[in-house]
Amino acid sequence: MGKIPLVIQDGHRGPSCENASIFTGRLTGIIKVHADMRHASWSYVPNEEKQELVDRVRADFVLDWTRDNHREMVERHLGDKYNAYHYALHKVYLKYASHEEALRGGTDMVEKAVWEKLCERWASLTFKRETAPNMVEFYKETHWSTRKGKFINAASEHNYNLMVERLGEKESEEDVEEAADTIFKEVLGKKSGYAVGMGHMVIPDPSPSTKKSRAFIRLSEENDRNKSDAEMYKSKLDKMMGDIEALKKNFSKHEKFLLNYRMTEIEGGTESHRETHQDA
Repeated sequence: MGKIPLVIQDGHRGPSCENASIFTGRLTGIIKVHADMRHASWSYVPNEEKQELVDRVRADFVLDWTRDNHREMVERHLGDKYNAYHYALHKVYLKYASHEEALRGGTDMVEKAVWEKLCERWASLTFKRETAPNMVEFYKETHWSTRKGKFINAASEHNYNLMVERLGEKESEEDVEEAADTIFKEVLGKKSGYAVGMGHMVIPDPSPSTKKSRAFIRLSEENDRNKSDAEMYKSKLDKMMGDIEALKKNFSKHEKFLLNYRMTEIEGGTESHRETHQDA
């Protein structure tokens, strides 16, 4: 059996023919059987390993390797399949009640040595920092220039590195998100009701002294009154809507009564006219 033909439109990075499902299925199989899943993601797979996987795809399908979109299609789809399989493995890990149970239970999706390596990574504080949303990473996202590929200024880079360093000093058992929030406030501090260095994007929790101030108490009381008023108006609106519904029902009954009355009159008049005509 020869190579499988593919139709790939100019500028497209995916097959548009009846063999498209064969292509994606084959790539999934190549990743499951031949890829080393110990790497954190496709981005960390060494070039020589990527090339070996690419060669396997080229051996199965008719491709024009002189065309950019053919090469990009294969590499992109392999990357997607690799990361998707990685995600599936992590889901298996999360189903176990503990890290120790995951190590003992394992999976038939990868070899034991690979599974142990992955479990070690998923249990590490580094992985938890990378995957858990927290204020330290949020600070980086808002101070990073994607166009320049670096922080917007030296002060932002210094603050971020300092926060990461302090986060690394925390005990591994600590809640990463909570620790990150604490360090964020320690390093950046607060100013004018906003977190310093975050512009008007992040409003921190009120400090104890602020909570005791007369202005804060007044606003809190006003907020409670507004809530009470809103509930009262909602109750009145519900009652009014109920009254309207009752009126509609009564009106319908009244209309039906009038209609029946008119029909009776008409029938009575017709009968009287018929009797008069017969007497004549």
